[in-house]
Amino acid sequence: MLIFSVNLPLDGLSLVILVLFLKIQTPKTPLFKGLLSIDWIGALTIIAATVMFLFGLQVGGVTVPWKSATVICLLAFGLVTYIIFAVSQKFAKYPVMPYRIFSSLSNVAVLLVVFFHGLGFIGVSYFLPVYFQIVLHASPVQSGIWFLAGAGPLGICCIGTGIFIKKTGRFLSVIRLSMVILTVSLGLFINFPPDKNWPRIVIFQILVAFGIAPNFQAPLIALQSMLKQTDVAVATSAFGFVRMVASAMSVVIGQVIFQSNLRTHLSAFLVSGIPPDLAAQLSGGNTVIAYDAVPGLDHHQQSVFREAATKSLAKVWLFYTVCSALGLVASLGISQEKELSETHTETKTGLGAEEEQREVGSGDNGVSTDVDLHNPNSIELQSSGVRRRDVEE
Repeated sequence: MLIFSVNLPLDGLSLVILVLFLKIQTPKTPLFKGLLSIDWIGALTIIAATVMFLFGLQVGGVTVPWKSATVICLLAFGLVTYIIFAVSQKFAKYPVMPYRIFSSLSNVAVLLVVFFHGLGFIGVSYFLPVYFQIVLHASPVQSGIWFLAGAGPLGICCIGTGIFIKKTGRFLSVIRLSMVILTVSLGLFINFPPDKNWPRIVIFQILVAFGIAPNFQAPLIALQSMLKQTDVAVATSAFGFVRMVASAMSVVIGQVIFQSNLRTHLSAFLVSGIPPDLAAQLSGGNTVIAYDAVPGLDHHQQSVFREAATKSLAKVWLFYTVCSALGLVASLGISQEKELSETHTETKTGLGAEEEQREVGSGDNGVSTDVDLHNPNSIELQSSGVRRRDVEE
């Protein structure tokens, strides 16, 4: 409760800053007309599909078996509903996720990088503490402290990445280099031993932080730089959605791999003298039981379990390494980076702008105002493809 309470003043400060300083054009739209303009079919189908699919992944193998009708139906109907959503976007007047943002190979490549990066990032965040607590038997507090070896460099690297891209305008090299580092560092995780090894714990975390951090920002910048200004908002939403789905899938798939491999060690647990009931629970990958029960076993039994858990986690790290490598391959599909503009563009929004976009069919919709940051007196107005530059002397 205390941890969540710490966020309240920060969230309140953020709200005040938004109210005082965020200035955006907010055209008025009649309530009934606005409700009719919403892509209700697209919104409802994507929500329903995501809830069913993620819920199926969440309960599968935990509360009900994977082969149960509940899990199979949730996953199957979730996928079918995603297909319905995709078809609906073709015919929607104002689609939630318009096809045009996927028309470019570079855009698709960026979203694939985001997906595989999300798999790896959440995998590290979830399974590294599992390694600390059930293999090395660190307390939750100790686990959090050990995790700072990666969390600290990650925050610093995020800041440094933003500064680097702002100064140089280079984001493509950042994406590819970070995916290389992430792949290598996750590969090193496979070599975590069943006992405490501080050089590996610290160095491997620092390396993985430098692989994870840059791709929180760089892919989004890449995606936004390749789109019309009017598509930036919807593409950013798609970006966040892909990362969210990847994060949810990451933990579930990792758990399945961990549990499946740990079950193969059941006979070794029994041979070591671990009681059958406890051995069955441990081989099922119950981390809570493992954390509580393993310290009560004798030294040999503890060694057998920790060796089995380490080998099972190695298979998990192997999976995330492959995912990261696929992300690296996907990054090769991103076209050469475009020069980042130093011009601020304010795009007209609302139903009027949407209608202009539909009528024009190409180019920026509505009216956008471009302000050269090096020459604040220079303002460029654009409307329906007609451009005019007015310069105050």
